[in-house]
Amino acid sequence: MRKRTGVLIHSRHLQTLNWERIVWGVPPDLMGQLSKGVLVALKEDAEVIVLGCGLRSGFNGEMESEFNCQYLLDNFHKLSEFAEFRGIDLKEAQKKIERILALDVLSLSTIQEVALAGKAFENAGMEKVVSVTSRTHAPRCLNEALRFYSRPGSKISVGNVLVYSSD
Repeated sequence: MRKRTGVLIHSRHLQTLNWERIVWGVPPDLMGQLSKGVLVALKEDAEVIVLGCGLRSGFNGEMESEFNCQYLLDNFHKLSEFAEFRGIDLKEAQKKIERILALDVLSLSTIQEVALAGKAFENAGMEKVVSVTSRTHAPRCLNEALRFYSRPGSKISVGNVLVYSSD
């Protein structure tokens, strides 16, 4: 039986060198953490997606999650350029993603991102959590997730915590 799944897509400072390559990717085969996060959410039939947040690193004082959300919605049609999205009805996919998307506007660190999303997932009755981030950030995200979900009273088993990295 399928487990109710929440997906956390970690943020990236908006002034990071090669931000678009890291976060969006390079079609057709190199998916960034945002495009990969959408794919994972669709394949896992996620019920909640949290766009993580870090600092107000946007040019107009935007939170990373707010910028990433708008970037995703503005470019959703371009997901068709990635090989992994071929055969996926992007209009229907976008409707689903918009319906389940939640923005973290409070976190200032990976630890806070994991905890805020984790509480949201637990409160929503999720049984499985998937974090999506870059390859270099994946070990830290997994470590923080395992620490959070192994605390007393956690409603999600550490055995149901996964981390996927971008390409």
